Amino acid sequence: MESEDGRIVWFWNDFCFRQTVKAVFTQSLTCNRNKGSDIASVVPGTERLVRFFSPRAGRWNEHFSLDRAGVTILALTEIGEATARIFGFNTSDRLLERQALQIAGRYPTEAARRRISGAA
Repeated sequence: MESEDGRIVWFWNDFCFRQTVKAVFTQSLTCNRNKGSDIASVVPGTERLVRFFSPRAGRWNEHFSLDRAGVTILALTEIGEATARIFGFNTSDRLLERQALQIAGRYPTEAARRRISGAA
């Protein structure tokens, strides 16, 4: 519901913004904590060591895509699989967060849409 002067909508948008900032900061720490000093991982079921995805060395859409709902990050390559698994891209907390941001119209961002489509 929205009050006549828009206070509830402002509160919701402010809340979403604060949660987004908090989530980005927390996720960066979580990714770094999961990754540690590693630069690669062994692909399950193989003996191959595969490097993690680097946005400086590759394009996001070559290694990942989003599911139909636009929430789960799917790995398209071994690099994508190793990265998603070690960085915990699809933990339940992250999926719930993406769903909430999607409902608020803040996920994916315009920059992310460009990466997903290969335009960035």
